[in-house]
Amino acid sequence: IGTKDIGLKLQNMDSMIMMDIMDWCTKKRIPLLFVHDSVICDSRAHKEVKKHMLEAYEKVSHSAIKVTKK
Repeated sequence: IGTKDIGLKLQNMDSMIMMDIMDWCTKKRIPLLFVHDSVICDSRAHKEVKKHMLEAYEKVSHSAIKVTKK
């Protein structure tokens, strides 16, 4: 993309987001299965986990993201 070490910076951001989600779900006792940059959770916890994923993204990236379902 033309920015020095952008790949490493983006990988680090992804790791920080996923660590935040893992820590939060562990505290809430919500089991997760991680698949790359996604998580699989019990359907009963889906909305709560998705909400926290968006919050974690915003906390790490300092910007909002819109998620749509196809």
